[in-house]
Amino acid sequence: MIAAYKNKTGTIGFVYGMDILLIHKFATGYEEGVPATSIRKIRVLKNYVGITDAAWNNPGIGRTGQFSV
Repeated sequence: MIAAYKNKTGTIGFVYGMDILLIHKFATGYEEGVPATSIRKIRVLKNYVGITDAAWNNPGIGRTGQFSV
């Protein structure tokens, strides 16, 4: 919801860690915060760092845009 309120472009995004069920649940909560604001239509972009445990050991990849998933 905070990202939606602070948004000025109509698009927000989030880079998640490993592509697993627990993180999917977190992603759902993040994405459902947007329509809860009823501000305007906002596009949500998301991506995952990886599909293996190595995803948790690469914090800098979010800046590069080079994702494996």
